[in-house]
Amino acid sequence: MNKKEARGFGISVDHRRKSRNAEALSLNVARLKAYRSKLVVFPRNATSKRIKKGDATKDARKNIAKQATIESTFPATLPKEKSKARKITAAEREATVTAVLRKARTDALLWGRREKRAADKASAAAGKKKAGADETADE
Repeated sequence: MNKKEARGFGISVDHRRKSRNAEALSLNVARLKAYRSKLVVFPRNATSKRIKKGDATKDARKNIAKQATIESTFPATLPKEKSKARKITAAEREATVTAVLRKARTDALLWGRREKRAADKASAAAGKKKAGADETADE
């Protein structure tokens, strides 16, 4: 379903957000599909004889009393996983978490530069080998 269609069904859309977690994305897609399957869409022009795609039939409209919101019908909360308490190990006590995080952030930032530098080094080494092979072939 696109953004305009979702807004028409009363689903709020934040165009700035992106789903970066595949598990959360699949959970949201499942929630929206289930909501869409139970949704009864009333036609804009009730007296029209033509039925638009997605509109509910007359029987379905008669049987509905009140539509619930998506939050009440399909909550977005995940079940909380409980973990048992345990003792902190010596390795965990000695570890400096900020240093590990800073190193990971720096590695992520410099990844492309390091890849380019390694590729340049490999091509330079291949060029030297090729030049050395050419000199021996000339003699």
